[in-house]
Amino acid sequence: MIKNFVRCLVLFLCLFLLWGSPSIAIGSDKPSKANLIPVDPGNTSCNTKTPWTNASYTNLVANRQNNGSIFCLNVTTAPESNLVDSDLTNYAGFNITGAGCGVTFSVKDNDAADTYPAGYYAGFKISSSSLLSGSVGAVVTVTTYNNGSQVETKDVVTNLLGIESSLIDASGNTTVGFITTADFDEVRITYTTLVGVLFSGQVYYPVIEKFCAGSALVCNTQTNISNPAYPVTIDASQTGITGVACLGCSVSNPDNVISSITSDYATITMAVSAGSVGSLAVKDVLTTYPIGTFAGFNISNPNLINANLLSGITLKTYKAGVLQETSSASSLLSVNSSLLTGTGEQLVGFITTKSFDEVKIEVANLLGILSTTRVYNVVLESFCAGPALSCTDTYLVSPSFPAVLNGSLTGIGGVACVGCSINNSQNVVDASTSNYADIVLTAGLLSSGSISVKDAVTTYPIGTFAGFDIENTTILGASLLSNATVSTYLNGVLQESNAGGLISLSILSSTRQVVGFAATKPFNEVRFTIANLVGVDVGTTRVYGAVLRLANAAGFVAPSLLSSSVSNVCPATTGNLSSAIGSAPSGAVIQW
Repeated sequence: MIKNFVRCLVLFLCLFLLWGSPSIAIGSDKPSKANLIPVDPGNTSCNTKTPWTNASYTNLVANRQNNGSIFCLNVTTAPESNLVDSDLTNYAGFNITGAGCGVTFSVKDNDAADTYPAGYYAGFKISSSSLLSGSVGAVVTVTTYNNGSQVETKDVVTNLLGIESSLIDASGNTTVGFITTADFDEVRITYTTLVGVLFSGQVYYPVIEKFCAGSALVCNTQTNISNPAYPVTIDASQTGITGVACLGCSVSNPDNVISSITSDYATITMAVSAGSVGSLAVKDVLTTYPIGTFAGFNISNPNLINANLLSGITLKTYKAGVLQETSSASSLLSVNSSLLTGTGEQLVGFITTKSFDEVKIEVANLLGILSTTRVYNVVLESFCAGPALSCTDTYLVSPSFPAVLNGSLTGIGGVACVGCSINNSQNVVDASTSNYADIVLTAGLLSSGSISVKDAVTTYPIGTFAGFDIENTTILGASLLSNATVSTYLNGVLQESNAGGLISLSILSSTRQVVGFAATKPFNEVRFTIANLVGVDVGTTRVYGAVLRLANAAGFVAPSLLSSSVSNVCPATTGNLSSAIGSAPSGAVIQW
């Protein structure tokens, strides 16, 4: 009996040595680097995930080690040498049977001078099979070493946190790893099974990424924040579907949002059921952006044309992983995009009041219909004050001014209007005064159309002329003014509206004029509204831009004689001084 047991044990050990022994021991010797300063090998492109293989680097060595008890059955299905060869489609493969069993693959740079600095991304391209959320078969850990000593480690897959489907490419693979905080010359990936059934895995190659700071934002210019110009990554912990279980909800191809190709996109698909949220977050690894920066996403969704439907979209900013602020429908701006011009395409964002290094978009299905939102890229914009106003018409346009089109105050109002539209609204704030937006109102319907332009930095004082350069070939002169309203806002709050007292400050042609009024309250936003009234159809109104003039140039303003001398800064302006002023202070001299 004992002899049979011994024979069985010997047979089992033989099988274990045949199938389960490590093919190469991890930690092959190399010259000590204990006293060396980290040297970047120099082959790594900035802000691009790069296969760490011998096709681009030298003297990389791959090793494998099986882990667990003698009762674990580990079988090699493809050699670990595939990890560092030039073929990115082959892999190191394995089968494991037994709970708590495992395998570790290692790739080490054996050049003594090569040490990779803290701040690099380190990880592996792997198959997602049996690692998806809800069906995790093994814990996966990525660990870095330097000169043979462990530096840091991270569980990238756990029994509670699997791989989100949104992070899987078309081949069913994904990249797992982390941004290092210490130097390294070796990266290991370890699988430890959670159940006793057969687990199969494939590891394709190690991946590293060197992060380099992007260029400073240019004043009043939209900047697409993408690789390789900027060190941005998709934050996997903030990307995916949350809330109630949602069949048919998904976030697909999130990496497209940080690619340099402006025509590709990620998709956030929300099914009919409510209670779920689709999210996508982009983080700048190196840069913190200051208060006052515009942060947004270029998106496309035909169901989100009107501002009131933005209620399903929320934007959030983070700094070092901590939530900074949240902006939803009431505070979001749907501004003109330098990239998108089609129906339902818009740049949605807000002007931040706190510094940040990460921007997240959340889409909730509040419409009760299947909805797909395309997310093209992250857009940031640094706002800088424009030049001082002059005595002549000044158009509130970018990049001269920090002008944005406020989508929440732009659109069609009144009764439901088939055929009514705002077209090419982005033209209102571009630098050209020859192109325009169209406000199209259908005949016979009591509807209105509005366009609102905001200065993100400057508040304009009392007396400033606020108006718009408009053109309408259907109604002229006083008839047009009676159908138009110009309103001013300060930080989103209505200051005043002028519907009956508008003046035509400049006649540019028989059908084109600058209309507005001298403000009696400070403001930083001006809105134009044109309406169909009973018996009056205005048709199509062209809006070329918002126009401002210096306070004294907007019309005569009586001087406040508080000093001994007052000068008129706009000599062309005239007024009746005797009726405008009372008794002058003793010794005052009026220079007019």
